Amino acid sequence: MHPRSITVLPEVSRRLGELLADKEAVIRVLGELRHHLQNQAAGSRANRDDAQPDFLFTVPIRVLLRGRWRFIRFSVNDTTSPDHFFVEAVSLSD
Repeated sequence: MHPRSITVLPEVSRRLGELLADKEAVIRVLGELRHHLQNQAAGSRANRDDAQPDFLFTVPIRVLLRGRWRFIRFSVNDTTSPDHFFVEAVSLSD
């Protein structure tokens, strides 16, 4: 089975840029997200998104931001296509 393609929706990329306010951090976090989805998605797919559990699962990425560890949580749609992960939402928390 070939790996799924990963599509980060433009509004997610924009929001991530707003949340992090650091282009290098955005690139690093998106790289970690892609790595996670390509190599560890099976484990995360059980972690369903409370808002839309039938469609989305959550991937947390830990990042050091301005001297503080924070979690970036991505909501990923794994039901629209058997060949794609669609990253549909992002949030930042402690």
